[in-house]
Amino acid sequence: MRSGSTLQYQLTQTLVEKLGKGKGYGWLPSIQDKEALMQRATETDQETYYVVKIHGHNLSFSDLIQADKGRAIYVYRDIRDVVTSFMSWRNTSFESIIRQKWIEKVIKDSHNWESLSKIHTSKYESLMSDIPNEVLRIADHIGLPINLELAQEIADECSIDRKKKEIASMKGKQQKVDSQNILHQNHINSGKSRQWLKKLSNSKIAHIEQKAHKWLEDHDYEIAFANPMQRQILASQCSLNLFFSDTVFNAKRTKGNIDKYLGWVE
Repeated sequence: MRSGSTLQYQLTQTLVEKLGKGKGYGWLPSIQDKEALMQRATETDQETYYVVKIHGHNLSFSDLIQADKGRAIYVYRDIRDVVTSFMSWRNTSFESIIRQKWIEKVIKDSHNWESLSKIHTSKYESLMSDIPNEVLRIADHIGLPINLELAQEIADECSIDRKKKEIASMKGKQQKVDSQNILHQNHINSGKSRQWLKKLSNSKIAHIEQKAHKWLEDHDYEIAFANPMQRQILASQCSLNLFFSDTVFNAKRTKGNIDKYLGWVE
């Protein structure tokens, strides 16, 4: 999530549709008659490409991929940028992300996806620096080799500037979501990397790195606070803020329950 997976979906969708080899169906949880679609894709119409998007790791998809009835296309991003982007997209607080153990879930999903053998994996920063090459790699992965000219054409059609114009058009029509291209009105921020350096305090960065330093190192991201003691000290301030935030949250919830009870008594 917030790592370029929508762009990967759009590149794959555009690729198979331009070649007349299949179709994009959008965000899987919102598709009607998912079971019938999956039946066609994996049993009765295996020559056609059915492109869908999901986020969390899915055991059913893993089984299909291992049985050679599907291919996975995956992208990861610096978790510090993922958190920064998610906060802006959902208009939510850092404390809420930590409280929901969202970072732990992202790391677990990452490990599960990347453990698959039939998977195309990209690094967000590399993908964004050379989108035509990403199209070529996706095409090769799903068995539809193409030339650079077509890859460039697809990259241009799916560029951030093009998608920003589509989003502006959606706003003009008061359309909240484009389910076909999986776009919503606040989908794209800047798309730039290392925004966490500007948007997160040192204590928040350290708190993320406490949870994700192994993942960051394994994926060749530099740790801001490599010294474990320094990282722990800085992260403790964030933990303290989270404790106070939880205390206030629980106090308000308790007061609300008491007020409701008193209302019933009266």
